[in-house]
Amino acid sequence: MRPVDVNEDNESIVWQKLYGKESDKSVWFKFNIGDQIADFDDEELKGTFYEQELQRVNKSDSDFYRVEEVLRSRMHNKRKEYFVKWLGYPDKFNSSVPAESVKDIK
Repeated sequence: MRPVDVNEDNESIVWQKLYGKESDKSVWFKFNIGDQIADFDDEELKGTFYEQELQRVNKSDSDFYRVEEVLRSRMHNKRKEYFVKWLGYPDKFNSSVPAESVKDIK
């Protein structure tokens, strides 16, 4: 159907063909009033937030995280460790990791 053929009589048919059925679903929220918000260090965050600013995250030890910079290295109990800055995280999350858990993905 050409755009010029759309009129008030067939506009609902055109809308359904373009966008599918109209949804009568109500909006449900992922977070409830009173939910505690914490950062990755399990430090509770104070303040108020819009739901769009929040994201529920399930942490897993098998996840890979990108390193922005290796700040220094050291030998600890005959094992090499790197003190790293994580990409996208503030300095308070800098940490030491065993050298064998750091992978070069270039």
